[in-house]
Amino acid sequence: MAENYSAIRSATVIGTHNNQRKHLLAIIDHLKSGLRAAGIPLVSEDCRILPVPVGDPHRNKHSGKVLLDEYDIYVQPVNAPTVPAGSKRLHVTPTSAHIHEDVDYFLAALSKVWAANELRRAG
Repeated sequence: MAENYSAIRSATVIGTHNNQRKHLLAIIDHLKSGLRAAGIPLVSEDCRILPVPVGDPHRNKHSGKVLLDEYDIYVQPVNAPTVPAGSKRLHVTPTSAHIHEDVDYFLAALSKVWAANELRRAG
């Protein structure tokens, strides 16, 4: 009896995690698409943490602070020596807890911060 419960529970957990994985991949695709549409560059699109290059360490820190203080969005500003000098970036980390509306809110906020800091657009 316990074996049957375990097998059923395992199947339920696997199904739930598969749905979360699919949702996360959809969120990441939405975010990447929105960043490209806004002209906000990405260092790489190969993983779920999306590095957005800012370059200047002061603008990088300031961008992260404005996103947190004014929009209640936390992104990790990454500076040297973690990344090479001149390649300061924001690490954007979507999760399966985010929904498409969260991504839209983030994209709008980041676009405003990007413009206010006169950061380089892609393309």
